[in-house]
Amino acid sequence: MKFSLATSLIFLIGIASALPANVTSDGNDADSFDLLAATDPIDFLQAPSQSAKKPCGGNDYTGKDILLAAQKGVNLQLAGQIRGSKYFTLAYKAPSHPLYLCLYPPHSLLRLFLTPRPNLQEGKYPHAINNDDSKGHRLVFLPNCPADLNRMEYPLKKGTPYDGGKNNKGQGDERVVYYYQKGKRGNGGHPKVTYCGLITHKGAKAKGGFVNCHA
Repeated sequence: MKFSLATSLIFLIGIASALPANVTSDGNDADSFDLLAATDPIDFLQAPSQSAKKPCGGNDYTGKDILLAAQKGVNLQLAGQIRGSKYFTLAYKAPSHPLYLCLYPPHSLLRLFLTPRPNLQEGKYPHAINNDDSKGHRLVFLPNCPADLNRMEYPLKKGTPYDGGKNNKGQGDERVVYYYQKGKRGNGGHPKVTYCGLITHKGAKAKGGFVNCHA
């Protein structure tokens, strides 16, 4: 069966109208996408031993919990991804008017509509914690953790790293803070990451504020 160019255009317009402008992953089905961050090793400097116990916000975390959280955060950065509420969307880009289809070569039309493009502007973690003042409370971190955009926070969970959770929430109150400059490599060529400390919302005087966990 032969299709004319006009018939093909009508078919593609139908596809475009049927596709949602944004398809959002809910965290539970994110594994179906190729864009997931890997869990490659990091060179984690000045970090507690993996068997160490670190109390924070009424919970006891192990050094391994801390390592997994920082490792997840760094791998997300390297993959250009984030987690949290509305963390991952697939945007199908289409012309603002169907007539603009005529401007595209025929071989690129299917790619135009069917290739998902990540939209990562609405996510949360990891993100920079580049200010020592947390709503009026001064935070203190370990050495080699200056207050700039390379100092990051990522949710801290027990047993497994945070990866969006149910409905892309469930991040809890505790965070691991680490310092990572893209391109910096340590032992074995792994990303060079510095442990800065733990913080929690629990006990903060201001809503949304943090306090240090000292241990």
